Order: sequence, then C-alpha cells, then structure tokens
Amino acid sequence: MASSFEATRDALSTLGTGGVMLVSVSIGAVVYISAASENSRPARMLAEYEKGLQRYLTFLWISMSARKLIVYQAVAFVASLIVAALANRSSFLLLSAFIALAPSLDLRQRVKKRVALLEAQLDNWLLAFANSLRATASIGEAIGTTASILRAPIAQELDLVLKELRLGASVDEALLSMSRRIGSPPVSGALSAIIIGRNTGGDMPKMLETTAAALRESQRLDGVLRTKTAEGRAQSVVLSIMPFAMVGAIYLLSPEWLNPLVETLWGGIIIAVALTLWLGAFLMARKILAVDM
Repeated sequence: MASSFEATRDALSTLGTGGVMLVSVSIGAVVYISAASENSRPARMLAEYEKGLQRYLTFLWISMSARKLIVYQAVAFVASLIVAALANRSSFLLLSAFIALAPSLDLRQRVKKRVALLEAQLDNWLLAFANSLRATASIGEAIGTTASILRAPIAQELDLVLKELRLGASVDEALLSMSRRIGSPPVSGALSAIIIGRNTGGDMPKMLETTAAALRESQRLDGVLRTKTAEGRAQSVVLSIMPFAMVGAIYLLSPEWLNPLVETLWGGIIIAVALTLWLGAFLMARKILAVDM
C-alpha cells in the first residue's frame, strides 16, 4: 500500500505543472462539451454567471457585453495555464486563479462603490425633490428637474426613471424599477416612502424632508459605528498581510528554502490550500466587523 502511494506521488511529481495544465485543459474541455447542452448543469451555471456579469456591467454603465468579457477571461485563463506549463512553476497557477476570480470580484467592488455614492447623494436628492414638488404638482416634472441639477450617479438613475415614464410606465413602476436596480435598503426605503406618500396623500415635501433627516441621522450613526470598529478592521488587515510579509522575508534571506513549494506539485497544492484558508479567514473577519445599520 505504501509503495503504491509513493509510486503515485512520484508520478505526480514527474508530471509537474505540465500535468496540471493537461488535467485543467481536459476538465475545461469536458465543461465546454457539457455546456453545449442548454439543460446541463454547466450550461445553467454559465448562463447564471453571464447574467450576473451583465447585471453588473449594465448597472455600471459599461457598454461591453458579458459574453465578450467571458471570452476574454477564458482566453486569458488558457494562456496563463500555458505560461505556467512553459515556466514549469506551480506558483504560476495562482495567476490562473486570479484570472478566474478577478472580473466578478472587481465588478462587485465597483458596484458597491457606486451604491455607496448613490446613498451619499440620496439626502440631497430628497431635499431637491421636496423643493421641486413645491413648485410643481407633477412628480415626473419634479424628478426631471432634480435630474438636471444633480450629478452622476444619481442623475443617471433618474434619467432612466424619466425614460421609463416616457415609455408609458407609471411613476410607481419606474420608482420600483430603480429600487430593484440599486438594491440598497436606504434607497429602497426612501422610494417606498415616496410611493406610499403619493398613494395616501398628505404633505409630500414635508414627508420627504423628514425622510432626509432620518437618513442623515442614520448616516451619522453609521459613521460612529465604523469609527468604533476601525481598530478591529486595521488589525484584520495587518494579520492578513503578515503571511505574505513573512514569506517575502524568508525568500530574501534564503530563496532556496522555498523551492519545494514552488517547484513541485505537492508544494502547489499546499499553497492552494493555504491561500484558501487565508481567504476564508479574511472574509470571515470582514463579515464579523461589517457594520449593518
């Protein structure tokens, strides 16, 4: 039994990165063939991935299609495997993992930044909207007035609302569509207040001013909580950087000491497992320290 295990280990070590590349390409071919069938699980997963990317691209006002981005990503992924095989270094496989994860993570981060900008502009928009309603009784005209005086990104979202109104959608439908696009609790709450106030009647400008004041107070409390948790977030960043700093220091002192990790298959597997655990711990720390108002 032991001799069989050692023989398998020696065979995997002999294959090295080239073997890893061949296995990866084979798996990719199987996935591609499976995806050719619309009812297969890989096809459904690919369609869901494409749908998610397209939603991000549309929300960010990026004209590139999700399918074209996936094609570029696949070409870069295969090229990274070829480079890893030619260089015969397992550490280069980290580039493949980065290419596989980077587009979705980058777009998600940019979406979060845009949503944060929209939430920061929400207070000013509600006040401008309240003042516009004092000058005109039409909600559509009031939205158009605020869209012309405010900056992106909220001006872009208001322009979409106006386009939907011109196409025949009701005010409630246009505002609900805006709420679904942004997916932010503060924005959804403010738009819901507008819809309820419009349907129930009452002093709409006064209600909008009250909503804006509540949002300002919520943002103030959010800032207080973030200040209280700033030390914990800083500690998590330092702890997440330390492993890479230690590896860099060891490499500077004794580069050959790390050769088994970067030149053998088992070393690549150890690196992959370590990075997975590191990423899990980092995400868990961020979730614990996340401020949820």
